[in-house]
Amino acid sequence: MKPTRWARTFSLLPLPSCTPAGPDTKEPPKQEIEEPDTEDGQDDDKNEVSMKMIVGEYTFDVEYVDNNTAEAFKKMLPVTLKMEELNGNEKYCYIDSSLPTALSTPGTINAGDIMLFGSNCIVVFYETFKTSYSYTRIGKVKDSASLKKALGSGDVTIRFE
Repeated sequence: MKPTRWARTFSLLPLPSCTPAGPDTKEPPKQEIEEPDTEDGQDDDKNEVSMKMIVGEYTFDVEYVDNNTAEAFKKMLPVTLKMEELNGNEKYCYIDSSLPTALSTPGTINAGDIMLFGSNCIVVFYETFKTSYSYTRIGKVKDSASLKKALGSGDVTIRFE
């Protein structure tokens, strides 16, 4: 017997980071990635362990995690991303290309964590909180004391160099 439309069962699941909430929202547009400036013909030094994250007048030092995801992200630099606010604790942006993943469930997200959700969503967290979602680590803002103030409560443009 074929089920009627009233006999179907649906379940609601909590929305993970990088997924807009609400029935009238849609996935944000993917961001165009600037190609790195390679005029000098030199490759990046593989021992380099930091980058800069610039938000308006604020500049933050970021320490990379030693993994393939961070290496792939580093090759995209410099890049400017228009990041959207989500959940009062993070900024996120979908990018055009996928990055390698090494998913883990951190349990706790810390202010200053820079992570990849899925394979193409860059997330900058500015609040510490518990989570059950899986991410791939990219880096960590070394001094996140003024990060929340710099990122503000709405969408923001962040430049990584």
